[in-house]
Amino acid sequence: MLADQNICRGIADEALADQRVLSSKTHFEVLDGLRGVAAIAVMLFHSYDGQGLFHNADLAVDLFFLLSGFVIAYSNDDRLQGGMPVTRFLLRRLIRLYPMILLGGLFGIAFAIVQRETNVVYLYSSGQIVLYGCLTLVLLFYGFNLPFWSLFFELIANVFYSLFAKHLTAPILALVVLFGLLTIGLGGPLSWGNKYFFALGIARVAAGFFGGVLLYKLWKQGHLPSLNGNFTILSAVLIALFVLPWEIWGWLFLPAFALMAALIVFGIGARASRLDKYCALLGQISYPLYALHWPTLYALVEFEKRLGLKIDHYNFVVAANCFAALIIAYLAMRFYETPVRFYLVRSLTAMSPRPLKATSAFQAAAWRMEVRSRSVAARSTSKLSGSITTP
Repeated sequence: MLADQNICRGIADEALADQRVLSSKTHFEVLDGLRGVAAIAVMLFHSYDGQGLFHNADLAVDLFFLLSGFVIAYSNDDRLQGGMPVTRFLLRRLIRLYPMILLGGLFGIAFAIVQRETNVVYLYSSGQIVLYGCLTLVLLFYGFNLPFWSLFFELIANVFYSLFAKHLTAPILALVVLFGLLTIGLGGPLSWGNKYFFALGIARVAAGFFGGVLLYKLWKQGHLPSLNGNFTILSAVLIALFVLPWEIWGWLFLPAFALMAALIVFGIGARASRLDKYCALLGQISYPLYALHWPTLYALVEFEKRLGLKIDHYNFVVAANCFAALIIAYLAMRFYETPVRFYLVRSLTAMSPRPLKATSAFQAAAWRMEVRSRSVAARSTSKLSGSITTP
């Protein structure tokens, strides 16, 4: 047990070191932790088809948009203002997002193929799987991996942000956010009572992503209060929002949105704590978990059905499946997403005659992280060996 605890601490320490090496700027570990908590809540939301305790966890998508807007503006606003080409910014975003889109899409397609071969009455034909599989990989179909819809709107927001970054003053951003919030407030009538009406994604990303950019602008100008947010308390408040007994939509979305924005303000001002390393780890697995949990959970449930297991206690099944999804997300992050991103960044640096300083630093960080990862893996193996052989 002690060896297992030491391994967990080692993984968390490594995650924190990775985050800090990757950026010379301040890193907001509490915001990473909140993103991880939100990703886990989304997984639980989908585990119960939106009907369980976390029935309001679909709001996590709006938190993701807020966090994304703040972090992207924090990392890139000065560069875009200074003349960084839009194509370079978008290429950096694709390097960040697409490796997991590819893997998550392939997971969903593989599950669809297995379902087609083993289920005579399966919804999609072989030809449809090929067509929809191609559309999935470019974020234009979401039947094989439902969370991809938000990644589509995320990329659309990234394009608009990069094109108009020089003109996005605080007043203009406030108008964009107001448009989004008013549209969501009228969401019931506009969507015929369907809160998941696809076109409302425009309003949600307008309010969320550009609301995050607005928070960055206000923070940079010194207009936000400096509040020391405690990760445990902020997480508890976020979870409480997700489990409120009534459905949050329409005009109720506005106070919920304000609360999530306030959580980010508290997270921005959070001071260093002993939980930072766990926050960093939660942040690192949040995106792989979000991108992979949908096909992973459904594949596990289908596998259990085919084994003939009698599911008398569904909560225990959900707990086991979610734990497996967390492990898969961590493995995907460590052994797929991180190496692929580093490779793509190194390739981008090699192709550029005048690489950006930040990209060169990222490339150097990649080599340091690779060496350190091997060292940690060796120490972890040693600890495991010791725990097995020691009576």
